[in-house]
Amino acid sequence: MDEVVFQRFVDGDDAAFTFIYNKYVDLLLQYGRSLGFEKEVLKDAIQDVFVKLYLNRRSLSEVRNLKYYLFRSCLLYTSDAADDMQ
Repeated sequence: MDEVVFQRFVDGDDAAFTFIYNKYVDLLLQYGRSLGFEKEVLKDAIQDVFVKLYLNRRSLSEVRNLKYYLFRSCLLYTSDAADDMQ
C-alpha cells in the first residue's frame, strides 16, 4: 500500500502526503526516542524530514522503500541537530 500512496504523493496528491505524515510521524518519534534523542530535537528533525519530502517530491520517484527513506532521513537530521547542539 505504501508504494501506491507514495506514487500518488509524487504525482501531486496532497491527501496522500497527509496519509504518509499521519502514518509515520509517531513511529519516527518513537524510533528517535529509542535511540536516546531528546523529544524537541526529534520534533524539529521530523518536521525537516517531511518538509524536504514535500518540497522534493517530484524528484523522489526513485525511492523504493518509503519507510526506510523516512527512518534514515530522520536519523540523519536528528544526528545533525544533536551535533549542532554540542
